Amino acid sequence: MHSSEKIIGRWLKSSGNRPRILLQTKVTTNFTRQHIQEAIDASLERLQTDWIDLYLFHSFDAKTPLEEGLEALTRAVEQGKIRVAGCSNFSAPQLRESLAISSSRGLQRLEEAQPPYSLVQRQIESELLPLCAQEQIGVIAYSPLGAGFLSGKYERSSIRRVPVSTSSRAIPTLTLRSRNLRLLSDCVRRAQRRAIRWFVWPWAGC
Repeated sequence: MHSSEKIIGRWLKSSGNRPRILLQTKVTTNFTRQHIQEAIDASLERLQTDWIDLYLFHSFDAKTPLEEGLEALTRAVEQGKIRVAGCSNFSAPQLRESLAISSSRGLQRLEEAQPPYSLVQRQIESELLPLCAQEQIGVIAYSPLGAGFLSGKYERSSIRRVPVSTSSRAIPTLTLRSRNLRLLSDCVRRAQRRAIRWFVWPWAGC
């Protein structure tokens, strides 16, 4: 567990590059005050640093009042342990709720959103992106290849053989749509044409 933080922490310490790095990490789905405080301290220890530049709620916690989590993040900012707070996998209503609580209670705002976004996952365009633009919230999208679907490694004949595991859970919802398969084929054709042009062009004058 947390091996990536330990690896990065060792590199930060040995390289001396911490002041030049913008460091981001997350807290799991548990917004209780105690859990967030303990998670931040544990991450700081593993990363071998005194502060985290961007700290995210990994996903929404429906069991704990959002206000409690924002209070914990506010305290961490005041202590200098984190610089900016954000969220991952929040819907537009969930982010809007957090902004309203922060505004009314004077608590730390979530200044960054991290949603999935790709050619086959464009749901954020309807509500979340406009909200972020309106509230001047940064967006750092993840899974631009649609959990690997847009890389072309999943063919129509292999769809039913994709294992349902933690890493591939999103694949069936992406691939079991004929529209997405047509989109994938079009992307592959375009990429192949561009790759050929890129290869031929440097030699055209020889």
